[in-house]
Amino acid sequence: MRPRAPQCGRLDISMPKRALALVVLIASIASASELTPIGTWHSRAGEYADMCMTFFENGTLRFSVGFTHYNPSRWKYHENAGEVTIVLGGKANFLAEVAQFQLEHRPKTIVRFDPKKRELVYPLNQNTKSIDFGGFIYYREPCK
Repeated sequence: MRPRAPQCGRLDISMPKRALALVVLIASIASASELTPIGTWHSRAGEYADMCMTFFENGTLRFSVGFTHYNPSRWKYHENAGEVTIVLGGKANFLAEVAQFQLEHRPKTIVRFDPKKRELVYPLNQNTKSIDFGGFIYYREPCK
């Protein structure tokens, strides 16, 4: 007896294949989210108190403790370039001197900046462990 062909619109996938497909789907979603800044980034206390910045899915960036005068800010991830652009909100002066120093002395931590647009552009890829914002290092971890 020959096996019947699956009916149109129905896929005959065995249970192990379904489980594997689900694992691959979950892994691809998890790795994609790691490439965006979404979530909380924490600058550990040292000379100053713990500071946090939270990247929300809707493109809002909110600072806690430090840099709150830039709230609310915005962000956009550029997947093809592996960069995240932060557009500072608020009316406080732009961090031009700090960004210029960072560009000259730690060029791998910032790509470019534009004071007129109030934009800071940072590298963000699978190897990114931290973001150097305003002279403080923020790590992707929960705030305390």
